[in-house]
Amino acid sequence: MTTHKFSRNTLKLFAFLFMFIDHVGAIFFPAVLWYRTIGRLSFPLFAYLIADGMDRTHHQGKMIARLLIFALISQIPYSLAFTNQFWSWNLNIFFTLGLGAVCCLIIRQPYVFKNINTNGQKVLKALLILLCAGFAYVLHTDYSFYGVLMIALLYYVQHSNLYMKFAEIQKYLLFFALFILTFLYAFFSRDFLQMSCVLSGLLMPHSQKHEKPWGVWAYCIYPLHLLLFWQLRKL
Repeated sequence: MTTHKFSRNTLKLFAFLFMFIDHVGAIFFPAVLWYRTIGRLSFPLFAYLIADGMDRTHHQGKMIARLLIFALISQIPYSLAFTNQFWSWNLNIFFTLGLGAVCCLIIRQPYVFKNINTNGQKVLKALLILLCAGFAYVLHTDYSFYGVLMIALLYYVQHSNLYMKFAEIQKYLLFFALFILTFLYAFFSRDFLQMSCVLSGLLMPHSQKHEKPWGVWAYCIYPLHLLLFWQLRKL
């Protein structure tokens, strides 16, 4: 059985398109739910791309640093666009992506401390991932602990034996993992609108088609479009 797979760059286009729709709804039409319903498909795609990027790159530390640098750069545009204030302590999505990337790095390491057995390593890794999720919650990052855990989960699933052995079910494994996590989050938070995001799992994983990466300029799209929306809202 073969299924169509979108290229990595195509998934980025989808992610940005859904993000634009989400932010148009949040900033200009907050009472119109369909903008936010469609927009919720964006974050799982960014989460998947971060998890995949951490697996593909040989410079994980540089990738994390880049995410955190753009988190700082984007905070003022984020605050202006969503609160019309120069600075808000509700932190933008780059902080969440950066903490999620740290979780991928933790999972990727064969051991955290040399003198701990295999089961101890697993427990320690789980605690460190929960600590990153806790930081996201305390710092009030966009998508909070749920976003960090999503990135970690998608990374973990992609490195599971079942995922690597059976290419024909990879899409369904990612969809199922996304569904379970999102259902638990929606159930306890009563944010059932978030359930629409699981549909983005059907767009994963990407094909292995070789493409030229977008580069750092893609990171600039986030703060620049927020500045544009802020200016448009002032008209």
